[in-house]
Amino acid sequence: MRRVLNNRIFKIVYAVFIIIFMIVLSSFLIFNILKGKNLFGYRLYVMPDNSMKGAYNKDDVIVVKKIDNIIIELGNDIAYYGVSDGLENKLIIHRIVRIDNSNKKEILFITQSIDSALPDPAIHKENIIGMVTGKVPILTEFNHLIKNQIGFFLLIVLPLIIILTIEIMRTSILLKIENTTQDFNKLMDRGKNEKKDKE
Repeated sequence: MRRVLNNRIFKIVYAVFIIIFMIVLSSFLIFNILKGKNLFGYRLYVMPDNSMKGAYNKDDVIVVKKIDNIIIELGNDIAYYGVSDGLENKLIIHRIVRIDNSNKKEILFITQSIDSALPDPAIHKENIIGMVTGKVPILTEFNHLIKNQIGFFLLIVLPLIIILTIEIMRTSILLKIENTTQDFNKLMDRGKNEKKDKE
């Protein structure tokens, strides 16, 4: 086993394996840290359900642009936190189906999911997080893989088990070598002492 672990090709393959694993793990952690955080006026969110199936599926990673300087129009997909009817503080990503500006002081936005015939409760502009500008294909595929139990096992758990196993084997071999060296040194010292005693 020591010969395999010390093999040059194995060391290169193992180093590449660790680099790829670290990239995957870092991407996973960075994505989870950045999720929902404002970054240059944009935020990343994970589609919470299949209510917009066809446009965005559950677990798709979508980009939401802050609405400061954006004119919100009929047909725009927006992200907001629900305010009533059991939707309080729930992330909702739906399409604007009506804009009610009959009250000059306050514009109301009525949204609806693709798979529903009923509109959502009306919301105010201040409830809107931003407008959906699209989804991020690479992050979406990665997120779908990680959310899947088999994908999570293959991308995170299995590589971690392999790395830990190899590191334990390396440590074990190093300890054996160290113990053998110490035993050898003790024998040499004992031999020298016996030689001195004889003299």
